[in-house]
Amino acid sequence: MRCAIRDWGESSSCHGIPHMAQASTFCAAIVWSIILAFCAVGFVYFFTSTLSQYLRFDKIVQLNVSFSAFEITGFRRQMELDYVCIEGVVPVAFQELGLEAANFPSVTFCNINPYKKSKIQMVPALQALMTVYELSSNGTLT
Repeated sequence: MRCAIRDWGESSSCHGIPHMAQASTFCAAIVWSIILAFCAVGFVYFFTSTLSQYLRFDKIVQLNVSFSAFEITGFRRQMELDYVCIEGVVPVAFQELGLEAANFPSVTFCNINPYKKSKIQMVPALQALMTVYELSSNGTLT
């Protein structure tokens, strides 16, 4: 029986168990047992705390918005919707349109930030930019 347990321990893929089975002294086997027990307890603790945090479904309920310097990093056109997506930092002059820059967390899901095309057309500079964009995307801009 002892030989079968030792063979199982030496061929186990669970970290720590082969070290316990191959230990040359009883003290070494005890040390590896303690290390394995601490690792197992740590895994259970971190797994349950992460799972409970995930199952709380926390939400951000307050978003602090700040405006930055005049800099637009790009426009992307969406054919199906009546929206234009503005990425990056937006000029202070566009505050009345609600085109603001915000700091987002390091992990953001589906952060597209769509804005109504009808509101963008109210600003002549943006209307000119959209015209140039549409002409360049059609290939008719010369």
